[in-house]
Amino acid sequence: MSEYPFDVIARWTRRWNTREWHGRSPVPQSWSSAVAAVERDLGCLVSKKPLPDFSGYEWDILVVGEFGLAHVQLRRRDESGWGGYLRTEDPLDRDLPTAQATAFLADELQGDLTGNAWIDWPSAGWDILHATVVDGTAVWVRTRDRNNPLARIGHLCTDRRTSWGPADGSPGGE
Repeated sequence: MSEYPFDVIARWTRRWNTREWHGRSPVPQSWSSAVAAVERDLGCLVSKKPLPDFSGYEWDILVVGEFGLAHVQLRRRDESGWGGYLRTEDPLDRDLPTAQATAFLADELQGDLTGNAWIDWPSAGWDILHATVVDGTAVWVRTRDRNNPLARIGHLCTDRRTSWGPADGSPGGE
C-alpha cells in the first residue's frame, strides 16, 4: 500500500528555505521556480496575524498517474505521505509554464492561509491580493483591480517599493 492515495511516479523534496531538491531526476523547473517564488513572498504584506513558522517543513512535488500530472504539498519534515499544511486539490500538468504554476501555487497557499488559519496574506490595506497571470507574468493584484499588478509573485517585498507597481506610481503598500 502506498503512502499516497494515488500512484506517484516521480517525487522531489526540498527543505524549507533551501535551494536543493532531492529526487531521482531533475525537478521540473516550472514547479521549482513556483515553490521558490511563493516562499520568498511569504514574509511580505502580512497583516493582523503572523504566519506559521515553516522552518521545520519541506516541499514535495509529486508526479502522479499515467498523464504526468503534478501535486505539490508542504508538510512537516517528520511526517510522510499525503498530508501537511498545504496539499493541492487537483493535479496540474507537470510541464505547466512557470507563470501559471507560480500563480496556481500562490493561490493554493493563500487559500489555506486565509481560509484555514485566518491570516490575511498577502494584503495591501483592506485588500487581500489575488494571484494571477498578466501578460505572461505571475503577479499579485488587488481583487477589485485585476488588471493592475502590484508586484510579481516572488518579488512582493521589493516590487511594491519600486516603480514596477501600480500605474498611478503609488507603492501598493500596506
